Amino acid sequence: MPAAILAKALACLAKDIRYPARLKSEPSQFTNIDSELYKDIFPVELTGCKAINAVTVFRVIQALLVVADKSSPSPERLVYRHCSYALASTLIKRFKDKIEGADILKESNVKSDISVSLDEIRQQYADQYVIDGEGIAHHAFFKRIADTARLIQRVSIKNQNMVGDAGVRAKQRQLAVDDPYNQELSNYLANNARQL
Repeated sequence: MPAAILAKALACLAKDIRYPARLKSEPSQFTNIDSELYKDIFPVELTGCKAINAVTVFRVIQALLVVADKSSPSPERLVYRHCSYALASTLIKRFKDKIEGADILKESNVKSDISVSLDEIRQQYADQYVIDGEGIAHHAFFKRIADTARLIQRVSIKNQNMVGDAGVRAKQRQLAVDDPYNQELSNYLANNARQL
């Protein structure tokens, strides 16, 4: 299994809301064994099963996004092309229980479990990008942590039907100087992700 694919899968699975944009802007930091990002996504307790499962889910998501890119009209296809890490970070968390389980996941099962959810989420990303990314080039937007974080949070809230959730509303109001990307909200969304 190539180290770069594993690093991308683990970075998307991580709760850190900065990682999808950083994967787009500085991917080598996730494979540099001396970087803090590498040390964060490759903890000593990482199991082989979790690594294999994360890569399987990540690859399925990426393959389905390539199909969506090729079959969609422009400019929607540009969203799918450039939001792949953001979208993967949203969707892979819905497989967290299976990824961390004791069984090795089969690609065919993941694909059947994920297809409908991916179609839903990719459309939500395209729709929300029209609002959040107006006037910003797709490739630039998804390299900016603040923009990408806000988009991921908005899509995750809608996708999980958590618009009226009291915890979400409280954390949306908790933006603090020491938490400019609202990591607290992202943690809450990740911890409460509906599992597939």
